[in-house]
Amino acid sequence: MLPHTTLETEFHADNPGLRRIHCHNVYHAESGMMTLLGYGKT
Repeated sequence: MLPHTTLETEFHADNPGLRRIHCHNVYHAESGMMTLLGYGKT
């Protein structure tokens, strides 16, 4: 994705909690190129 863009997606989530979003690259995690996705039961 290009900087300052957004991505919208839809998926089935049946395990509530917080998940880290990015690839397995530790350098990316350490440089802040990750985000958290959180969801709960509805």
